[in-house]
Amino acid sequence: MWSRKRLLKKEHSAFARKRLLVISIACGAVGVVLVLTGLFVQKGEPLFASPLPDTSSSQKIDTSQNVSKETRDLLKEKSIEFSSLSESKGKSFVITLKNGGEVIITDEKDLDEQLASLQRIVAQLTMEGKKLKRLDLRFDRPILVLQ
Repeated sequence: MWSRKRLLKKEHSAFARKRLLVISIACGAVGVVLVLTGLFVQKGEPLFASPLPDTSSSQKIDTSQNVSKETRDLLKEKSIEFSSLSESKGKSFVITLKNGGEVIITDEKDLDEQLASLQRIVAQLTMEGKKLKRLDLRFDRPILVLQ
């Protein structure tokens, strides 16, 4: 029968280091292959669906009447109850909600995206039992004032 050669402690630890080195190199090579394959297969398409609306197809509206009409239509489409819509200074509009809250939007940003944000914020505040006093959506981060 074949006898198994016994390794000394030093030889055993050297063998373990070599085995660890080979395994780490193999894992690194597999990782590089996976990354390169992902880059070639992906070809610019995202790997996940974004929860934010697509703003690449946003339309620019020239006159404030068209913006006002489009805003009214979008408010009705999104089932946001409002009592009035008025033009403010600059390219801003003030929406007065049925519950008395005021929302400021701008036509320099995508109206659909702003109204989707308004819809989410109003729904969240309703669930939390809070009342909206003023909401400014003209900036990257909305400014929210509660009653």
